[in-house]
Amino acid sequence: MKNMFNKRFAGFLLALVCLSAILPALTVLLHTSWAEPARNVQVGLLAGDRESEQGKLILAVYEQLLKEEGFPYQVVTPGDLAGYGGAALKEHFEALVVPECLNSAMPPGVAGLISSYVREYGGQVLIVFDPATETLEGMQRQVPLLADLAGVRYYLPVPGGQDLTYSGCWYFTSAGQGREWGITPGKLDKDNAVSSYSYGKLKFEHSWAVNVDAQVVAFDTGEDFSNPVITVKCYENGGAAVYVNMPLGKYKIRSDDLTPRSVLRTFLIRYAKIPRLVNSPGGKGGLVFNLHICSGAYFRALMVMMMQGLFQKDLPFSIHITAGPDTYKLGDGAGFFAESKYRGRPVLEVLQNYGEIGSHGGWIHNFFAYNLQYLPLREADRLINWNFNALEAVTGRKVREYSDPGGNHPFWINSFLEESGVNSYYSAGDSGAGPTRSYIDGKYTGPKMWAFPVSPYGKYASLEEMERGHVPPGEVKQWMEDLVDFFC
Repeated sequence: MKNMFNKRFAGFLLALVCLSAILPALTVLLHTSWAEPARNVQVGLLAGDRESEQGKLILAVYEQLLKEEGFPYQVVTPGDLAGYGGAALKEHFEALVVPECLNSAMPPGVAGLISSYVREYGGQVLIVFDPATETLEGMQRQVPLLADLAGVRYYLPVPGGQDLTYSGCWYFTSAGQGREWGITPGKLDKDNAVSSYSYGKLKFEHSWAVNVDAQVVAFDTGEDFSNPVITVKCYENGGAAVYVNMPLGKYKIRSDDLTPRSVLRTFLIRYAKIPRLVNSPGGKGGLVFNLHICSGAYFRALMVMMMQGLFQKDLPFSIHITAGPDTYKLGDGAGFFAESKYRGRPVLEVLQNYGEIGSHGGWIHNFFAYNLQYLPLREADRLINWNFNALEAVTGRKVREYSDPGGNHPFWINSFLEESGVNSYYSAGDSGAGPTRSYIDGKYTGPKMWAFPVSPYGKYASLEEMERGHVPPGEVKQWMEDLVDFFC
């Protein structure tokens, strides 16, 4: 496979098409260690607060991630834990996940039970952001009840009344460590900080914390501080406490799926060794190469790609097209002309043999990208319908895929896509993650469509952008090979 890839790569860079994005198609497959079949092995998801709206939303996010990743789990309350006792708890649960928000207030007895589960019985626990930081009366504790177990003094009160949390970066101690924790190649910058498409280093909410005796996996740093972000404290009997100094569920809700997914998956596979049902045939990962054809400016590049043999039926593309005759405004004549037998139609008829034809926005690429939020819904629907109808008229096939020009994907558009029979869409959110049921502006997009996030290389998400950014071809080639190794 690599020899074939090397042979074609140089020619491919000469035939760049608008926003040709690499999308991770399936989740990373890490090594698992299967437990004895007689034991009831699963994940305990602790939910102290299931009544507040925020609590319900956070719990729903964690449940969604565990379901998508194929981990067996059970939601448990503090009362449920107390009913087990340390030994019985270990018999039922190989791992406990203690999410943020849901468990801020925790009875001392439950915190003691979790500590015993890890220290005495070899259990594995993931402590996220703020568990056991408050009394049952809602008062802030000076020292969280699980701090000693984690080996980290977290959620520290700050003298002078400053906020308990702040916005900071997420650095890994090495690129290899980031890879081990499920961070996609291209998501770490030169400083090993988590970054994203067009933004550079990302900012995350951290509490003020001090590492005591845990291993620091990731951290944030400034002129006068170094703050732990991910730590691991291992015990002689095989137990481990992983602390994550970020509200993971919050980032899933804000269209950052990779942050909670990579942590949960790494903890449950690498430390707890939980068996799971992998969501791909044969347990194999893959990549989708998504080709965006935004206008008529790319006819020549497409001809070059065809002549060089870059389109092959055994390597299908995801090909998304803006079908109209215009690009910037009505009447400019710079579009693809999908229905014209002298312009786009012959090209489209060839392309449909080499992958799935999807709809790229609404009829006029740049106009749609820059003005969607200002258009009346009826007008926006009309433009999108024109695009769907033109592509379906030429190919004779139902359009099942969609991508938004310029990343402009408002929440309301998902209802339209569902009604049109779309089952998957390209997403500039959740970058670096595998296919997921996404959230937009804190709202769940629903169970009928899969979002396919882009997998960026630093600030770039397409080969065209990388060329404009003067990224050396050898560097791009190495990144693509790393992606293949990572997902496949």
